[in-house]
Amino acid sequence: MVLLGLSGCIESFAAGKKKHASMKNLDGSWQVHEIQGKAVEPDENVAYVNLQCAKKTMNGFAGCNYIHGGFQLNTAKEHLQFGPIASTRMACPQGQTESAVLDMLQKTVSFRIETEEGQDKLVLFDQDGKTLLKLDKRMPLDGKWQVSKVFDSVVPQEAEEIFLVFNSSRKIAYGYLGCNSYKAEMTCHPQRKSLVRFGSGISTMRMCEQMETERLLMEALSRIVSYKKFSDRKAILCNEGGKVLIELAR
Repeated sequence: MVLLGLSGCIESFAAGKKKHASMKNLDGSWQVHEIQGKAVEPDENVAYVNLQCAKKTMNGFAGCNYIHGGFQLNTAKEHLQFGPIASTRMACPQGQTESAVLDMLQKTVSFRIETEEGQDKLVLFDQDGKTLLKLDKRMPLDGKWQVSKVFDSVVPQEAEEIFLVFNSSRKIAYGYLGCNSYKAEMTCHPQRKSLVRFGSGISTMRMCEQMETERLLMEALSRIVSYKKFSDRKAILCNEGGKVLIELAR
């Protein structure tokens, strides 16, 4: 997931600089990075929220269940309140993280947008000014995706799920390709957010009876230069000529 020395997916600003709050820079997808000062490990179940300020609606993923709802916003005063929030009802093995994320969102009354090392951060506060959540600006492709097709072949989903996880803030991609685990550097263009490339990648060295899907995936990933996200559940990765090489779902 040849390496390109691009500056990263998010527009750079001076480290530690507070940004003027506006609907434009609040809009988008934000990945939970800290919960009350405790760092969240970057895995495929990382929580995120998508904010649509014009409609005052939000949706996202709390760690196990998908969530949606509305919010009240005053950018001039940096006031932000979520609710009501509804969610799907899957049983969650990591329920503590999900419960904490939902609790923090419901306690939020204000926000601030700042930068650290060129990375946009959204900080949420309670009524006493205590920090509840810190979130990183998230690329639309970020998160865990099931690989449904590579080139023109449907990917068989057997005992172990074949998947890819993208994390633009940490510039990494990883996953499971059917036999071996995969990890690569991920770079994307600082202005053209649909452009993305993956490094040569490393993988474990297991030998399996069926390796064709994995071979095709490794070849396809080395050719990817762009992506398109159709919805929160479907995306494609394309080569330089715009041909779809990998289809993703979740």
